[in-house]
Amino acid sequence: MSKNIKNRRREVEADFPPLSAKEIAELKEQVKDIRDPTRYVIVSPFSRRFCLYYCPEHGNYTMNEIPVGALFKRKAEALAVANVLERGRRKRVRKSLRVIAVKKTKRGVRVLEEINDPWQKGERWKPVLRRRET
Repeated sequence: MSKNIKNRRREVEADFPPLSAKEIAELKEQVKDIRDPTRYVIVSPFSRRFCLYYCPEHGNYTMNEIPVGALFKRKAEALAVANVLERGRRKRVRKSLRVIAVKKTKRGVRVLEEINDPWQKGERWKPVLRRRET
C-alpha cells in the first residue's frame, strides 16, 4: 500500500514543474500578508468614550464598537473610502474622518494608534471600545 502512495505522489509531482525563486518569494510574501492581523478602520472621533466607526458593509456608523465588516485589510482602501465620504461635507468644515490601525485578536479588536484630539490641540488618545460580553 505504501508503494502505491509513493508512486502516486511521484506522478503528481511530475505533473507540476518546480517553482522558481521569484514565485517562491511571491508566495512567502502573500502568506506573510495573510497572517498579518493589522487592519484599518475609519473613525470619526468626538471624545475618548464616543467615537463612530464606519461600516461599509451596511453603509452606516456604529458607536464605540468595531464590527468585523468595518475592518479594511489595506490602508489605501480605507483612505479612499474616507475621502469619498468626506466629499459630501461642507468645504469649510475640517476633515473629521481618520483612518487608524487596529489589531484583530481572538476576543475582538485592539486599537494600535492614537488619535489627535479634535478639541484640544496637541493632545492624543486612544479610543475606548465597548467590551462585548461573550
